[in-house]
Amino acid sequence: MALLVAFPTSAFAYSDKPIAVNSENSTPYYFPAILYVDVINHGNGYYTLSIYPEGNFSYSFDGGKTWQKSNTKKIYTTASSIEVAMRDTNTYVAYETVILN
Repeated sequence: MALLVAFPTSAFAYSDKPIAVNSENSTPYYFPAILYVDVINHGNGYYTLSIYPEGNFSYSFDGGKTWQKSNTKKIYTTASSIEVAMRDTNTYVAYETVILN
């Protein structure tokens, strides 16, 4: 699992490796990157997860099966980890596995 550095601003929301280039003007497009995930353990399997950065992204707390505009969700799980995802307006997706404590 990659180390995520906390810079909660969309200016740092993209990797430094382009995955696409605009064919008209050769402008690189950078894919989204999850900077960090804040986990609040409420006990008994209840958690609040917040994916950062906030911005013009969609967020998933079930590995990309469903999407929402809010970067925060309250969940119940007995699992020891959960896969979260962040999708930009071009539908490029970043995934991260979060270990729950």
